[in-house]
Amino acid sequence: MDKTTSITTIKKEMQLQEWSAQIKAQQASGLTIREWCKEKGIKPNTYYNRLRKVREKYIENSPTIVPVSVPCSNENIRIEKKRTSNISSGRYICGHSDRFGA
Repeated sequence: MDKTTSITTIKKEMQLQEWSAQIKAQQASGLTIREWCKEKGIKPNTYYNRLRKVREKYIENSPTIVPVSVPCSNENIRIEKKRTSNISSGRYICGHSDRFGA
């Protein structure tokens, strides 16, 4: 990386940090985005553009989510007929057995 690229990269990082601070300030202010922008002399479109760039950078730097599969065993699941006094047909309930291996 040459000196010019390094300076440009640092400048962009500083801008993103500043924009991130502005976004946090707006969120903490209790004002709407339109009200906050008017108070700070920033156009709402500029605010949203900066918000998009900060989000993109955050996503770029966030860890990758890797899907995992969890093996599921049905050996401890039992189906039983629940007896009720008011209903002659009963209801079926699927649940885990209190006694494993039963």
